[in-house]
Amino acid sequence: MKKKINLDQETIVLLYRKNKNYILPISVILICILLFFQVIIPQINGLFELQKQSKIEQDKLATLKGNLSSLTNLDSSALDSRYKITTAVLPINKDFAGIINAVSIAASKTGLSVGDYDFLVGDISKPKTAVTKFPFLQLSVNLLGDITSASNFTSELYKTAPLSEVISLNSSFSSMSITINFYYKTIPPINFKEEIPLQTLSPKSQAILDDISKWSNASFLDTSSAIPASSSGSVNLMPF
Repeated sequence: MKKKINLDQETIVLLYRKNKNYILPISVILICILLFFQVIIPQINGLFELQKQSKIEQDKLATLKGNLSSLTNLDSSALDSRYKITTAVLPINKDFAGIINAVSIAASKTGLSVGDYDFLVGDISKPKTAVTKFPFLQLSVNLLGDITSASNFTSELYKTAPLSEVISLNSSFSSMSITINFYYKTIPPINFKEEIPLQTLSPKSQAILDDISKWSNASFLDTSSAIPASSSGSVNLMPF
């Protein structure tokens, strides 16, 4: 059976007198420990956060300086030329005039005559900028000539803007019907973020632009050079 311990006033006084030399140092130590956890550690953590924030701001400043340098050294004429080439090859909307111009140029260079043509327009509303696939405008065109000229026409068309793909070709003795997809894509919204470095044109992309500019049909950069189609055309508003 446990005995009860009774601490009367005299016992407390006796213990105090016996250990009073240790009470102050222990109290000071406890207070120091409390201050360490309540004040010092938060201050250290705050210092680390300030250093981290300082590093972020320094990186942002370096990025801004790099972006400023890129924009300062940018050749506006070269940029305008690149934009002109890319938007000619991949228009930002349905470029009916550019398509007819491309077909006319390719047909003229391969000795074919352009007959009737029919656009399958599809959705006439403005295409969504968030679309991931390239939308296209489909054209059915009749050409007068032989199959060899048609083959040359296909090769020539692939070097003409806008970007196109022949998906079917039906031929007879002296005429043929070709269905072509002409691709386009709207420019997505520009979400500029100052902490992201501006990307310069990669060597591979620049090489592609250089190849395009050397196409035999580089006249697509000047729409005034269009060769008119030899006959009537029509527009079909049915979706493709």
